Amino acid sequence: MIWHIWFPVVKSRHRFVDYYKYALELPEEERSKLCEVKIYVKDKKEREKANRILKLEDGEWRPTRKKVDFVIPCLFTFIWLCLAISRCA
Repeated sequence: MIWHIWFPVVKSRHRFVDYYKYALELPEEERSKLCEVKIYVKDKKEREKANRILKLEDGEWRPTRKKVDFVIPCLFTFIWLCLAISRCA
C-alpha cells in the first residue's frame, strides 16, 4: 500500500509545493507565463516548460524531500517486512 498510494500522493504534493514555492519568487510578468498548477502536475511537457521559467530541474529532490518522501516509506516497508518475517518464523 505504501508504494501504490504513498508515492503518487507524495509526487503530486512535491510538484504542487515546488510550483508555488518557486512561482512566488518570480516577477508578475514571468509568473503570467506559467501554466496552471493542475496542468503542471499532470502534463510532463508543460511541466518542463514551466520548470525552465521557474529555473528548476524536474525531479530535483532537496534533502528534506529525500528524507520525508523516500526514507520514511522505505522505513515503513522495512518494518512491515520485519513483522512479516517474525510472524512466519
